[in-house]
Amino acid sequence: MNEQRPRLLCVDDDTAVLDGLALTLRRSFDVTIADSAAEALRRLDAQDYPIVMSDMRMPQMSGAELLAEVRKRHPDSVRLLLTGYADMEAAASAVNEGQVFRFLIKPCTPPVLLRALQDAVTQYRLITAERELLERTLRGTVQALAEVLSLADAVAYGHAISVQKLALALARQLGLIPIWPLELAALLAPLGRVSLPPEIHHKEQRGDPLTTSERAALAKVAEVTQGLLAPIPRLEPVRSVLFAATRSVVDDTLQGPDERHWQRCGRVLRLATDYVDRESRGDSVGIALAEMRARHVDQPELLAALEKLKGAEADHVEIRSLPVRLLQAGMVLCDDLYTQAGQRLVPRGFTVNAGLVERIRNLRAGSLREPVRVSLLRAPASTSTAP
Repeated sequence: MNEQRPRLLCVDDDTAVLDGLALTLRRSFDVTIADSAAEALRRLDAQDYPIVMSDMRMPQMSGAELLAEVRKRHPDSVRLLLTGYADMEAAASAVNEGQVFRFLIKPCTPPVLLRALQDAVTQYRLITAERELLERTLRGTVQALAEVLSLADAVAYGHAISVQKLALALARQLGLIPIWPLELAALLAPLGRVSLPPEIHHKEQRGDPLTTSERAALAKVAEVTQGLLAPIPRLEPVRSVLFAATRSVVDDTLQGPDERHWQRCGRVLRLATDYVDRESRGDSVGIALAEMRARHVDQPELLAALEKLKGAEADHVEIRSLPVRLLQAGMVLCDDLYTQAGQRLVPRGFTVNAGLVERIRNLRAGSLREPVRVSLLRAPASTSTAP
């Protein structure tokens, strides 16, 4: 939100009133006007507005009905209602039902109107500050949980980190906002693996074939993850992304913009997971993309973003061979990391974290096979010019 002039959407079917509001408020607010509820909703779908103010009496959809719809689609927007004395009962009902922050009785003097709108700005900042605090708290909690998972199941953690990095890069390229549920969903996706017996982990590490019952247990990991997350408050968006990622077909019946957004994030997560799976099997970028084009024919936009991203990424990655003592958080292993006895400590594709660095530090010198190849982003070339 612009700190100097917060965005304000004014809605009224009387264009003269709208022009007057814009003239009165333009010094303090970045004002956008809409002369119908339909136009207001179109503008809201195109851009977020911290504050929405509507007249009560309008054709097709009343101000109270419009603001109720705004509440469903854009719950962070603070809503105000302008009303006459004849509509007092309906306006009070709208306030009591939580559809509006405040209603103002017409005619409303500029000082009263400005004060109400300034209060709305304060309310918006409180709402967004609380949400941002919640997101940071959830992100920190999930990261700590993922660090623990990295010690118990390094393969799953390394896979999750690779998926997360790719999914977030795709989401940013596609302009998806917000993406914090996608960020957390990618890390939490393998959480259900805690229910797997140790023998399955051992077989996966050795590359041994799984029995029918073991494959069935693996197939239930997503369901177990949902069950573990269900009791945790405020994780509904994360669970929605995880659920959408397990669906092979897009659900066209979803109505709300949030539901559609989480479904799109889920499609991104599904695509990123598929690519990382193929990369882990040793597929080249070209082979992986060719097979995915055949499998994800209904997601041309996502595939185009992935192809663009992986092509650019290949031009900026540097491969180095290092002794294990020089491994640093953020490096990505290009080889499996083995002990001298032949036990795999972490798989290739694993993103080095503080836990692994500490674990290596605690091992006896020379107990790991080295050097190990890692990938890291190549430093940009210097562009300084001669004076």
